[in-house]
Amino acid sequence: AAGDEASLRLLCRRDGELKGRQLRRTAAMEEQGRAGKQQPRARGSGGRGGFHGRRKKGGPQQSGERDATRPQEEKPAGHVAQGSGGQQQQQRRKEPRRRTPKGNKQSKEEVAADAAAAEEAAQGALDAGAARRAIETALAFYAAKRAEEEEARRKAQVRLEEATAVVEDWRAASDAKKAQRVRNGSEEASSSRAAFERNKKKYKSDLKRTTAFVKKVKAGMSDDQRASLLNDVETLNLTLYVSELVAAVAETRKTKDKDVAVAATVCSVLHQRHADFAPALLKELVQVIAEEKKSDDDASEEASSKRRRAATRLLVELVVVGVVPEGDRASLVTRVTRKVATKDDPGTFALFAKAAAPDFLGVAPRRVRDAAREISSSASSADKKQQGESLLDEATKETVEGLVDSGFAALVAQLEREHTSLRDLERRFTKDAVNHGTLADHKEKALDDAKKAREKLLKDCATIADALDRDPPKLEDGDDDD
Repeated sequence: AAGDEASLRLLCRRDGELKGRQLRRTAAMEEQGRAGKQQPRARGSGGRGGFHGRRKKGGPQQSGERDATRPQEEKPAGHVAQGSGGQQQQQRRKEPRRRTPKGNKQSKEEVAADAAAAEEAAQGALDAGAARRAIETALAFYAAKRAEEEEARRKAQVRLEEATAVVEDWRAASDAKKAQRVRNGSEEASSSRAAFERNKKKYKSDLKRTTAFVKKVKAGMSDDQRASLLNDVETLNLTLYVSELVAAVAETRKTKDKDVAVAATVCSVLHQRHADFAPALLKELVQVIAEEKKSDDDASEEASSKRRRAATRLLVELVVVGVVPEGDRASLVTRVTRKVATKDDPGTFALFAKAAAPDFLGVAPRRVRDAAREISSSASSADKKQQGESLLDEATKETVEGLVDSGFAALVAQLEREHTSLRDLERRFTKDAVNHGTLADHKEKALDDAKKAREKLLKDCATIADALDRDPPKLEDGDDDD
């Protein structure tokens, strides 16, 4: 850029010198022209100041009078007498042509040299202007390129910061779960229960506060109530309300990660104080998950599906934080996986796969792997699956992975069947609309319901594929010739 600016200044200086030379030559030529116009006129050339325009002293002399002393000259035939005007015109014809003084006269060589110099100056000005425009264009291009590179660096820095935040949050959550597993372990839990029994009188057990806490848990534990819930569960004596708390927790409808984390923390505190809380709660959650379809009512089935999803999500979280005893972990996880993977509830299966894959199968979410790839300097290691610490033994892990794979394959096959059926329905209804001019309302509703079902199943399959680090299923459009 510095070299381009120096070249631009050199061309501008050359352009100024050429223009200065051209202006000086133009001024000299104009000065020569003015000097030629200001030359004095010859005396007696006619007019008022000329000799023929003056009259002699001694009286007027008429134009028709003749001097008696001069002999009259014989005039040729046809001669017309000329007055004073004719004499002036004849005098002007005889008067020699005025010429430019010799000192101001330019030779042909000088004129040709001046013309060549002017042409050279004009061409130089054109070349300098073109060069200046070219340099300005180049400078603008380099400036735009630098701005583009700066924007790319800024975006890369933003992506790096976002990726770092994702990885750090993931590690912090993993560390927190490990700490909870330690506190919920059999030895730590037994020690905590013994300390609670010794200091039971220090905790509040009034009916008003305990009843209010049970109602709050039944209404649904959320992240907004974290501080209030944790304060109540740590300061209240809830020994007489364990069964009510088990039923209230089993009725949860919360599936968001933050809300489930709060519920798992509350359950961990209750597990560390009451030995009968965790077994009763796990039994209730398994019953909700295994609950069969009771009616064909869509509203009732939707409510049951919400309960199953919430119970599945909470049960996975309780296994991860260590509320489930280590000896019962393998059998419980296998049973729940078989129920979820084979049940006709893709939404629950997708939620289970997303929550269980990191800690049961040792596969981190794809967003975490992408963030690690953004940070890592080794792309080959980042492209591999992030193998975390699985909580299951190798045999149980293989069993769970096989159940998940078979369930996912069954869902993909179901998706393809529904997609093919939907395309056939669209073609048939399109022909009906062409033949009858419109489509009946019940057919439009049936088509709309089929599209919604296909889209929901496609979304669930994509969620499971992302959790298992696989590509989502692709649906072929097929041939529309018919």
